[in-house]
Amino acid sequence: MIALSAAMIDPVGLTPMQREMPGRVLDVGIAEQLALDTAAGLSAGDASPWSRCTRPS
Repeated sequence: MIALSAAMIDPVGLTPMQREMPGRVLDVGIAEQLALDTAAGLSAGDASPWSRCTRPS
């Protein structure tokens, strides 16, 4: 599993995973579309990406 985040590592709860498995958490910056594009590319290569985007409160 690879977790993707658009500059929201801590708010979506990925900080513990990033500490334990830093190579499996990717932060693409403030670019939600890039996070989903990256997830699509990873899944095409048989990876198991997980991405979460949040809306502003």
